[in-house]
Amino acid sequence: GLTVASLESSVQISGRLAIYTVNEAGAKVPYLMETPASSEGKIPYFKGVTANISGLSTPHAMIDLGTGTEADYQNKDVAGKIVLVRRGSIPFLDKQVLAKKYGAAAVFIYNNLPNLAALEMPIADPNFITLGLTKEDGDKFAELISENPAINYSFEADKFLTENPKAGKISDFSSWGPTPSLEFKPEIT
Repeated sequence: GLTVASLESSVQISGRLAIYTVNEAGAKVPYLMETPASSEGKIPYFKGVTANISGLSTPHAMIDLGTGTEADYQNKDVAGKIVLVRRGSIPFLDKQVLAKKYGAAAVFIYNNLPNLAALEMPIADPNFITLGLTKEDGDKFAELISENPAINYSFEADKFLTENPKAGKISDFSSWGPTPSLEFKPEIT
């Protein structure tokens, strides 16, 4: 029989976060992120977890912990906060494990290389909120935290369409190439 391969679509659905600063009275004020990676002031993210990120809609303080090594947590109160860490020094899995160990509400891990999509990474606990961000958005958060560490943030997630960099290529889950009988598969794409 004939075999058929799947081709990647020209667009993909991606997640993005609307950002709010939360004032002392608890009022949410929209914050429009102005980076090359942001769309309509919202930041793209990668969520490689099954954790429900709706918990990010409640106000949280954020703390920048550099690359998120064990030493970066020393003498820092991260309980209930969103930890911002940069790619590098230790594996992604360890960054998530340490954030959870020290009681963070979530960890945002951002890339250390510019002009790339939101960081995708392997993680240890699918139930702990762990989001991957672009370098540009991570750097901007680090700057905001440095300027005013007392600000609380709230986030609302939605979806948007982006160009698929794999458009027109055979999908990863399609079998292709020679079979044991040296026939080439698929016959139809």
